[in-house]
Amino acid sequence: MSAVLTWAAAMIRRSQTAATGLLKPPLVFLQTGAYHFGMKEPVSGIPWCRSKDYERLLTIFEDSATFPTSYNEWIDVAEAKIRYFEKMGKHIVKVPIDPNEFPRWCASNGYKTDAKGRIAYVAKILPELVKQERAST
Repeated sequence: MSAVLTWAAAMIRRSQTAATGLLKPPLVFLQTGAYHFGMKEPVSGIPWCRSKDYERLLTIFEDSATFPTSYNEWIDVAEAKIRYFEKMGKHIVKVPIDPNEFPRWCASNGYKTDAKGRIAYVAKILPELVKQERAST
């Protein structure tokens, strides 16, 4: 397991027991090397469920029982987590989980469609999103 994925796996455990009191859903922040992206500050990515995809993603995620059944509940928790980490000075990028691409990517890369799969997927997608974000600013 790469250092980034090891760090992210530790963040799963930490984020579920953080002082925020927000235990669900298992939001995972993936810290990436700031210098890799030419940025001075570290960048963290969060697997992001879009409203239009939420119900479908729940049928795809093997750990969907840990997620709220409603998108509104999920978004409240997700946004609170983002605010918490932003207050700590983290730069957070929302990485959309595509319900078509994600299961295919997991299958072709040896991952389950669970938290570890989402971590790895975010690690793959995040560099391109950061490049796009930098180009638009």
